[in-house]
Amino acid sequence: MEPSHDGGQKPVSAPPKQEKSARRPSDDSAPNILKQKKFAGSSLSVKTLDLYDPYDYRDDGHLSNFQAWAHLVKCSFGTGVLTMPKGFQHSGLILGFLLGGLIGAICLYCMLVLIKSCVHMAARQRVPYMPFNESMKYTFEHGYPLCKPLSRMIVGFTDSLLVGYHFGICACYVNYMAQTTLRVFGKEGCIEGYNWPTVIAVLAWMPLICAINCVRNLKLLAPVSYVGNVLTLASMGIILYYIFKTDPDRGFLSDSWQYVGQVKTIPLYIGIILFAVEAFGVIIAVERDMRTPRKFVGVFGVFNQAMFLVLGWYIFLGATGYLRYGAQVQSTISLTIPPDHWSSTVMYVMLALSLLCSYPLHCYVCIDIIWKNRVLPKLKQKQLLLEFVFRISLVVVSCIVAVIFPQLDLLVSLIGAVCLSFLGIMMPGVMEYNVAWSKSGMQWNPTMVKDIIIAVFGFCAFFIGTYGCLFSFFDNNPENHEHGNSTKPAC
Repeated sequence: MEPSHDGGQKPVSAPPKQEKSARRPSDDSAPNILKQKKFAGSSLSVKTLDLYDPYDYRDDGHLSNFQAWAHLVKCSFGTGVLTMPKGFQHSGLILGFLLGGLIGAICLYCMLVLIKSCVHMAARQRVPYMPFNESMKYTFEHGYPLCKPLSRMIVGFTDSLLVGYHFGICACYVNYMAQTTLRVFGKEGCIEGYNWPTVIAVLAWMPLICAINCVRNLKLLAPVSYVGNVLTLASMGIILYYIFKTDPDRGFLSDSWQYVGQVKTIPLYIGIILFAVEAFGVIIAVERDMRTPRKFVGVFGVFNQAMFLVLGWYIFLGATGYLRYGAQVQSTISLTIPPDHWSSTVMYVMLALSLLCSYPLHCYVCIDIIWKNRVLPKLKQKQLLLEFVFRISLVVVSCIVAVIFPQLDLLVSLIGAVCLSFLGIMMPGVMEYNVAWSKSGMQWNPTMVKDIIIAVFGFCAFFIGTYGCLFSFFDNNPENHEHGNSTKPAC
């Protein structure tokens, strides 16, 4: 399934079919016109509005319910879940369960709100599908009056967050590949530090990353992606083996875990759980490409069935990994496992290669937004050459970010707090608020109150998570600990 920066293409009219007209249906042409609704005081400037069902006019998708469920579950195997034990170390065991369940449930609910709001906007516009950024723009134009002046910039702001999110994932992948290389070659003391071995490890991966990122046709990368998925699943099996492997000296549990973490590190867990749970682009793309998208939402819909399983998997791996290794947990659970056997070394290599296979899929989103939509229309010559220069430049910048942020958990937390608190929490709340306001005008209702609470919660997650991440980043800067004693092995 090809990724998309906004979860789909720009809204287009449905293709002509036997009984499904390509034009916006009239009262007698649409097979599934919904009940007429009145919008007194609505800024949509219509007294009555025939809402039609967008699902009846979509192109037939290629994903069955099970395939959609599998895609959602598969997206849980990545750098996000690998950092969950470190997140539990930041929060402590009890707060890890409570905050993980609370924030995870809110994130999943907000994604449902977003999907339903996009479908509602498509019905208002009487088009089969409306992507996320266009839906945001439309709700700002026709919703709460104070939002209307922001409608022009909201698309650019949304695209910027999407670029930051997916580019941050690319930087996380480079970071992990470099740290894994140091571990394989016995440079444990250089992991998560500012040193030349880290730079050399990043430079060693750069030619491979540039080569795979210069493949312009994503269909050619499909077999590589499948291989990456197999490598990831095999690596997760090895990780679970080491977590539940009994130590003859101390058994299964570590003696250094805590019920509640330190106050200054708890905010880091907020960003980590946001990054882990919010598979933003995948969720929107799966709903778009389903054969029966109506079954995506609902109490027992595909989304709830898959994502509550994913949330349980995140909390399970985070808790068990933290209980097993305690204070010894590093930025990822995989780097925590000692390289004392060939199986752990194989696991390091497989995970690094799987992330290499996934890198161009996330970088494609950045290329789609920046290059295809913004830069390419302004170029008249040397388009192909400049595109390759742009693709390589993205790789170089992501490598620089990976060196600047050597601690993967801090990088993951920062991306989650900055990008996903907006994309996954605040924006769905604001979107639904504008939809509710367009229906009822100034008459307050429970939905509008709920959306205000959601938006405030998202802003708090952004502020607390970002502050905690930046504080920890500067607090852990080696320049601040020149004269301190460290138990870490020498690099």
